[in-house]
Amino acid sequence: MSGRGKLTNLIQRKEIVTDINIAHDNGASVYKCCGVVGINTSTYFRWHKDGQVIDDKRPTAQRPTPKNKLSADEEKAILNVCCQEEYADLPPTQIVPLLLDKEIWLGSESTYYRLLRRNKMLIHRGSSAKAVTRTPPRLKATESNEIWCWDVSLLKTHVLGQFFYLHLFLDLYSRKIILAEVLLNESAENATMLTKLAITREKALGGKIPSILHSDNGGPMRSATLYATLQDLGIFRSFNRPHTSNDNAFAESVFKTLKYCPQYPVKGFGTLQDAQEWVLKFTRWYNNQHLHSGLNFVTPNQRHNGNDKAQLAQRKKVIETAKAKHPERWSGKTRNCEPIGDVYINKPADEANDSQNKAA
Repeated sequence: MSGRGKLTNLIQRKEIVTDINIAHDNGASVYKCCGVVGINTSTYFRWHKDGQVIDDKRPTAQRPTPKNKLSADEEKAILNVCCQEEYADLPPTQIVPLLLDKEIWLGSESTYYRLLRRNKMLIHRGSSAKAVTRTPPRLKATESNEIWCWDVSLLKTHVLGQFFYLHLFLDLYSRKIILAEVLLNESAENATMLTKLAITREKALGGKIPSILHSDNGGPMRSATLYATLQDLGIFRSFNRPHTSNDNAFAESVFKTLKYCPQYPVKGFGTLQDAQEWVLKFTRWYNNQHLHSGLNFVTPNQRHNGNDKAQLAQRKKVIETAKAKHPERWSGKTRNCEPIGDVYINKPADEANDSQNKAA
C-alpha cells in the first residue's frame, strides 16, 4: 500500500506495477487496481512508461538555490540580535519594529521565526525563564474525616458590586458539608476561626480531626495564622496548582449545585442574615436529602456515617427480587448498587488503569 506523499523505492514500485498488470491482463480495470493498492491512476502511468518502471528521482534531484536565501552570515546576525539582552525576552514581532527604529533591517518577522524554530530557540533564549513544571496534588480518601477540602465563594447581594463570602468545608470521602458559613469578608482570622469551629462541630458528632486540609492558593488559605493553627492540630496543608480549579473540583461542584438549584435567589440576598439562613437550609438538604450522583445516589450523611453500604445492598436486593419474578425484562446487567470506594484528587495513572481493568 503506497501512502500519499510517501517515497516508494524501485523494488516496491516494480511489485505494485507487476500486480496491477497481472490483474489488468485478467480483465480488471487499471482504475480499480490502483484503488486497491492505494495509488492514483496518474501515479501508475508516471511510474510505468514504455514497459519500464521508472525510479523516483526526487531524492537525487538537483535543486537550484533560492535567490532569496539568506547567507550563513546573515542568519548568524539575526540569531545574535535575538540573543542580545535587549531583545532576548521579546518575540520577533517586537524585535523587527525596534530594529527599524534604529534603521536596521535584517529580515521579516517570518524569517526570524523560521530561524529561531530551526535552532530550537523560539521558546527559550538568552535570559528568558523556562517553564515551571508543577506536580499536581495527589490525595486519596479511604474514610470519612480523613481529608477535608475548603474554599470561599461570593454570594451576590442587592447592592451592585457588594458580596457576602460563603466559606465551605467539605469532606472529600463523603461529600458531606462539614461547615458552611456566610461572613462579610474573608481573612486569615476568619479562616482560622472557622477551621476550629468545623473541627469542634464534627468532634461533637463523634467524628475525628482530618489529617489533611486541601484548598486553593488564596491569601487566607496560605496565611501564617491558619498555618500555625493547623500545626497545633496536627493537620497537613495541601494546595491546588496555580490557576487550576480542577485540583479542588469537589468544593467547586458544591458551589455550582448551590447556585444552580431552583430556590437560589438569583437577584442576590438582602441581608447577611438572609444569606446565612438560606445557606443553612441548603446545607441540611444537601447533607440529608440530596441523592448525590457521585456517591451512587446516597446522601452525603449516609456515606459519612457508613450507612451507604446497607442502603445500596437493600436496593440490590429489591432489584434481584424483581428480576427473579420477571427475568425476561432484563436484557443486560442490573443497576449498579455498589459503594463507590476510595475518592481521589488527581488519581495516579497506574491506579486509574487498574480500576479500568477490574471494571472490564
